[in-house]
Amino acid sequence: MKLKMHKLLEEPEAPKVLAMAGFCILFFLFGTVLIALLSSGLGNSHKVLSWFEIVFHLICMMVAVPVMWEYLTDSWLMRGAEAMRSFCLCLLTVLLVLVYSQVLQRAPLSGKLEEYSWVYQSATPLLTHNLFLTNAYMVELNPLYGTLCAVLVAPAVTCCMFYATAFVKGYNVHPLLGYALVILATLFLPFCTGVVGMWEPGPQFVQWAVRLPIHLLCCKLYRDTDNIWMPIFAQAGINLISCLLVIYTW
Repeated sequence: MKLKMHKLLEEPEAPKVLAMAGFCILFFLFGTVLIALLSSGLGNSHKVLSWFEIVFHLICMMVAVPVMWEYLTDSWLMRGAEAMRSFCLCLLTVLLVLVYSQVLQRAPLSGKLEEYSWVYQSATPLLTHNLFLTNAYMVELNPLYGTLCAVLVAPAVTCCMFYATAFVKGYNVHPLLGYALVILATLFLPFCTGVVGMWEPGPQFVQWAVRLPIHLLCCKLYRDTDNIWMPIFAQAGINLISCLLVIYTW
């Protein structure tokens, strides 16, 4: 009896994965401490704090994209394979996430959940992490640059840091391991922020929990298309629509 082997995904070279993982651990541990010190006394200056969120993502991008540049380039050259199928799966992921976001938005409108209306603002637009402000509130305060960050910066950072490292390396060992590593990798950020004290640990983990299904859907898209650009495009589309809805609503 033959055992069915799962398809191995294209993956970055091990040194690049180690470099990316090392940066994430050091920056999330010590960078968040530095950011907390620099932002001391700015608790009521929400507009200024929105710039801290943007700068955080820019720093991550300046490291993640160069480290993964060769892998991103190779994946870009391979994007033409089954292009229509990949586009349809990407579009389906966008629609599923937007439906999920709307369910989150409407759930707190009644009953005892009303006080948790801020939770859905942490889901979309999907950012790599939030330090001080919910994702939607950051865009509300800084519509232009917040939207540019959410659409052009955050998707590449998130996919390079979490999916091209934790997910694909784990998945090629065992499919469940890939998803498990993404869960742990995305959990590491709120853990660091909770320890530093930018948010209370409880709200940090609640925000992580509402974002987790989106990460898992994007990982499934990555698996189905075997191309890192598909979750990047999906997150860019999700974030663009979400930012426009935030700006229109507020």
